[in-house]
Amino acid sequence: MAAKWRSAKHEQQWTNTLETYAGPLLDNLDVRRITTPHVLAVLEPIWTTKTETATRLRQRIESVLDYAKANGSRTGDNPARWKGHLDKLLPEPKKVKKVEHLAAVPWREMPAFMPRLRAAEGMGARALEFATLTAAGSGPVRKATWMEIDFDTALWTVPADHMKGGKEHVVPLSPAALNLLRALPRFEGVSLLFPSPRSKTLSDMTLTRVLERMKVDATVQA
Repeated sequence: MAAKWRSAKHEQQWTNTLETYAGPLLDNLDVRRITTPHVLAVLEPIWTTKTETATRLRQRIESVLDYAKANGSRTGDNPARWKGHLDKLLPEPKKVKKVEHLAAVPWREMPAFMPRLRAAEGMGARALEFATLTAAGSGPVRKATWMEIDFDTALWTVPADHMKGGKEHVVPLSPAALNLLRALPRFEGVSLLFPSPRSKTLSDMTLTRVLERMKVDATVQA
């Protein structure tokens, strides 16, 4: 399938979307065993909140499973197909009402929230703490590398391909953010600030689960 990529960026978008949203549920499944409930488990959590992303994700899962069938890795109908199948189980993307306001931690509660977050264990908690200190989205934080951080100038330079607008973004780092980074472990051969246990990019659900464990009703900015 590599010959069909429009560009390196397109390939990265494809793989990142699949790794982030489908990987946690489908990575350990034999491609022959993927069924409609599996596909729905991937799509339903983001279908109404990240509809455009969910739509592209469905198309990409469908393409992967079509390819698997073509090379003999699976048989039968494609459980990710839309027409005559998932269109009966999920609302049409064009009719999904956009969510205008996302739940957030009230600013008056932040003095109590931050110590609790700092006390939480795990790389997801550290990524969420960094996102909070920099007012950055989950995507740029999860993809951030050590090369993007300049400790001397206290700046984080986010590459254009990590930003929704496609433009490089420079973020000033507070003393708290710098201290957080200095305390992070560094792993040989791993450039990510906040790697997963497999040294890959964290899923955005990792940050969401930190809030869930803390019983905080808020949404992680994408």
